[in-house]
Amino acid sequence: MTAVLYYKPASLYSSMVRMVIAEKGIKDIKFNEVDLEHFQNLSPDYIKINPKGQVPAYVSQDETLTESLDISMYLESHYSSPSLLPGESSARSRVIADLASLYDISYFAICFGVSTPEQAEKERSAKEAVVKKNVDEVKRQMELHPELREQYETRIQIYGNKSKYILDPAAVQANWVKLRALLDAFEDNLTYGKFLSKENDYSLLDAHATPVLARLVKIGHEQEIQSRSRLAEYWARLQERDSFKTVYDRPVSLW
Repeated sequence: MTAVLYYKPASLYSSMVRMVIAEKGIKDIKFNEVDLEHFQNLSPDYIKINPKGQVPAYVSQDETLTESLDISMYLESHYSSPSLLPGESSARSRVIADLASLYDISYFAICFGVSTPEQAEKERSAKEAVVKKNVDEVKRQMELHPELREQYETRIQIYGNKSKYILDPAAVQANWVKLRALLDAFEDNLTYGKFLSKENDYSLLDAHATPVLARLVKIGHEQEIQSRSRLAEYWARLQERDSFKTVYDRPVSLW
C-alpha cells in the first residue's frame, strides 16, 4: 500500500509535514488534497480516517496518524536519511522542547481571532455564521450516517471550542504573547548557529517554524520577523531552500 498524505495547500499544519517530506526527499508518498471549501473533510470516507475532520492525515499500511507532529516524527524515524533531529542529546532535547512550545500556540486564534472587545462585537455575527454553516453540515452528515455519530460529535466539539477561542480577545492576546516569546527564543537560538537548533544543520524545528513565519507574512504581521534581525536573515535564507519552493510554489502572500 502506498502511503497517503491528506492535506490542503493553504493548511499551516499540512505545510509543516510537506516541508519535512521535501527536506527528506521522500518520494513514495501520494498526496491527496482535501477540498475543505466543499466539506470533503466532513465526508464519511474522510471522517473515518480523521474524526477531527482536519488536515493533515497520514495513512500507511501500518499507521493512521492525524497530528502533524506525530506524522513528522514518524517520517523522521522511518526515513532515516537525511536526519532532521540532531544526533547530540542536548541539541535534540532543545529541538523537542521548542517544538512543544511551537505547538502550544493556537494559530487559529492568531489568524482568525479578535484582539479587542469592540472587534469581537463587530465581527461576532459573521464569525458565528461561518461556524454555524459548518456545524449544520456536520449535523446533516450525521443524519445521513448515524453509524458515524461519535466521529461527527467530535467535530462539532472542535467547532465549539474554536468559536469560543476566536471571540475571546484575552485568549487571542495570550497566544500572541506565547508566539512572540517563541520568536524571541528563535532570535536567541540563531546567535549560535544558522538554524534554530543552535547548530548549523536544518532540523524538524526549522521545518515546522517555516510555515509559521510564512503565515505571519500572509496575515500582515511580517514585522514580527523583520523586527528581529537574525530571524529576518534566517527567513530570507529559508525562502531560498528547495523545500520552501516546493511547498510554497507561489508567493507566500497568496497562501
